[in-house]
Order: sequence, then structure tokens, then C-alpha cells
Amino acid sequence: MNRLPLIMLIALLLLTACSKQTYGIEIKEANVTQINQALNLKDSTDTLRLEGKIGAVCPTGCWFYLEDNSGEIYVDLAPSGIAIPQSTGKKAVVEGSYIKVKENSVFVAKGVEIK
Repeated sequence: MNRLPLIMLIALLLLTACSKQTYGIEIKEANVTQINQALNLKDSTDTLRLEGKIGAVCPTGCWFYLEDNSGEIYVDLAPSGIAIPQSTGKKAVVEGSYIKVKENSVFVAKGVEIK
């Protein structure tokens, strides 16, 4: 019995499971900012990198909540013209800038990687 097709199928499944999905710009910022640190900024035009787990996601994928062990932040993708698939519970890396609109904290992402 030829096992090559089975081995190729297993390798393909492993590669697919380990791959990341990228939306928007490529993440280049190396330094990770904790969510609670971002929330304490007044406003920032600086580029920040946040990492965490995806919480609730907009039905159309234009926003989501990102959580780490320090807090949760609203991530808006609409200004960048990107959307993500339903990915609740998956790990993500986002790059963008933090703004505060009245009482609301918003992280405007220019790039998202879902792992």
C-alpha cells in the first residue's frame, strides 16, 4: 500500500493548522504593549503592537475585542478598510494606534495576524 498520499495529506493539514492569517499591513512593530498600558495613554499616534486573544467579533468582522491578562480593548478595523473572519478565542497580533474618543478607548488597527 502506498502511504505517500496519506503522508502528504497529514503534512498539508499540519501546515494549514500552523499558518497565520494576515489582514491589512504586515506587522512590523516588535515591542509588545500590554493592553492596560495602552488604555492608560491619553492618545497615541505612535504605532503600537498588542497581542492577545480575540473576544467578541462584529458579524461583518469590522471590529473585535482583544484580551490579554491585563485587560480588554476595542479594536476598530473599519478606518483601515479591513475585516476579519469570525475568530473568537484565537490568538491575534494587531498593529495600529490608540485613540480616546470621549469616554471610549479605541485601538485603530492597520494590520492583524490571527494564529
